[in-house]
Amino acid sequence: MAVVPLLFVPNVKLRERRREVPLWHEILTPFRDPNFRRYALFYGWLMLGSGIPHAAFQLYQKNALGLGLMVVGSFQTVNRIFDMIGQRWSGRLTDRFGNKPIVILGLIGAATGPFFWIPTQPGNYWLIYISYVVWGLGWAGVGLGTQNLMLKISPRGNNVAYIAATQALGGISLSVFQIVGGLALDALLATGFRLEIGLATLNAYHLFFLLSFLGRSSAALWVFRVTEPGCRSIGHMLRALRRARGVRARRLARGRPATARHPAPRA
Repeated sequence: MAVVPLLFVPNVKLRERRREVPLWHEILTPFRDPNFRRYALFYGWLMLGSGIPHAAFQLYQKNALGLGLMVVGSFQTVNRIFDMIGQRWSGRLTDRFGNKPIVILGLIGAATGPFFWIPTQPGNYWLIYISYVVWGLGWAGVGLGTQNLMLKISPRGNNVAYIAATQALGGISLSVFQIVGGLALDALLATGFRLEIGLATLNAYHLFFLLSFLGRSSAALWVFRVTEPGCRSIGHMLRALRRARGVRARRLARGRPATARHPAPRA
C-alpha cells in the first residue's frame, strides 16, 4: 500500500541530460573526493560505534533485566516522542548554523545514554527511560545533520552516486559490526567476564555499554575534519543563542512580544 501515494507524484522534467559515463566510474566518483572520504570515515566510524554494542542492549533487556515486550515498547515510544521534539529544534539550528555543530553536540549527548543502563537491576530499570530521552533528542540531530551534510558536500547536479555510496557504506558497515559485536558478546559472556573497579563490578554487558560511549563520542572527532561550506562553530552558535535568549527576556520584561523585531512606532 505504500506504493499507492507514489502513483500521484508528478514527473519532473530534467533540466539537462548528463553525458553517459561508465558504471564503475560513476560508483567510484564520490571516493575520489577528499572531503567525501573524510565524511565516509566519520560515517563508517559511527556505524562501528553503533553496531558493536547493539546486541548488548537488546539482550540485556531480555536476559539480565527480564523485561517483556510491553516495557520494551514503552521505551521505543519515549524514544519516538523525543525524536520528534528533537527534529524540530535541530532542523531550525542546522538551517541557521550548519550541520556539523548539531551533529557533534548530538553525538556527545547521545553517547551519554549507556551510563543510565549500568546501574539498572531487575525490577529497577526506570533510568533506561532517561537514556531513551537522551537518545531521542541526540540522534534526532545526528540523523538529520549527517544526511544534510552529505547532500551539502556532494555536487548539486549529480548527488545520486554520493547518496548511494553513503547508504551502501552505512548499511554494510552496520550489519557487519552488529554481527561482530554479537559474536564478541557471546564469547565474553561464556567466560563469565567480571571486572572490579573500586566498589563497582562490571560484567560483559557493562563493558559493551562503555564501548558504545567511546565509539559514538569519538565519532564526533571525525566530523571536525569534514569541510562544510557556510558552517558556524559551536561557540558561535552558543553565543548567538545566548544573545537571542537575553534579547527575548528583556523584551518580555518590558511587556513586548518576544517575537517583535522593531520597537512600536511612536504616536
